Amino acid sequence: MSDRSTILGAIQDRPGGALPIPWPGPTVDGELVSRFTTELGILGAEVVSVDRLSELAGMSVFADEDVPTEFLRGFNRSDQVWDAEVGMTLADFAIADTGSLVLNSGPGRHRLASLAPPHHIAIVARANILATSEAAIAALSARTTVIVTGPSRTADIEGVIVRGIHGPRTLWVLITG
Repeated sequence: MSDRSTILGAIQDRPGGALPIPWPGPTVDGELVSRFTTELGILGAEVVSVDRLSELAGMSVFADEDVPTEFLRGFNRSDQVWDAEVGMTLADFAIADTGSLVLNSGPGRHRLASLAPPHHIAIVARANILATSEAAIAALSARTTVIVTGPSRTADIEGVIVRGIHGPRTLWVLITG
């Protein structure tokens, strides 16, 4: 018996120590949204309705050029990402099993909008919520991609989690369609 087999056998033989079964993925659209919403919430982010944008009315926003103007109403547009209070992006995909967002780069798509302002709002189409990370990676078409998994957080100092040190403190996701 190999060392690997010995170790895996010992883990599986422990009470409650069986290896987890990978999530097989949802079978219907609603399960994808539900799983994504749950995983996103675990990360400290949330799926919100368009109505919640009014809570940020009057704030400065740096947005990707392809963000529909209907989502920008009530914000003050900024062309300086480092001075903006809100960054707004279109996500190419969402990953249900991790609560992550996939943001491709390209003309008019400034990845810093998801990284620099203290509040990040991502918009993703319901049809673009994929079950797994593998499905998202297979769908990538851009050379430069950012995968956002929750608000910025670090535990560099004494293992205490602090949000917003290296990026947005909050992340809201709007699901359209």
